[in-house]
Amino acid sequence: MKKGLLTCSGGFSTTMMAQALDNITIPDGIKWDALGISAGGFSNDTFADYEIVLVSPQIRFRFNEIKKICDSKNIKCMQIDPKLYVATQAKQLYEEIKLELAK
Repeated sequence: MKKGLLTCSGGFSTTMMAQALDNITIPDGIKWDALGISAGGFSNDTFADYEIVLVSPQIRFRFNEIKKICDSKNIKCMQIDPKLYVATQAKQLYEEIKLELAK
């Protein structure tokens, strides 16, 4: 099974999004984890086990830093559109994720 990681400032909102995405993506073979990383909390190895890392709107200011690490490890990385960062939009968010994974 592939693994995806959602990142946010504290981990609470991404946990809810991870659960909503799991309901849709597990049948397609993707499981989601959540991680709060606002004040650091990650290193070059944090993302190593993931196919894709999603950056929440709360920490978009860290996107370039996270993307640089992901690029060095050939891991997909994308920012989550704020309009899609609610559990009720998980299906639409997954459509965006599939497009990114297909690149």
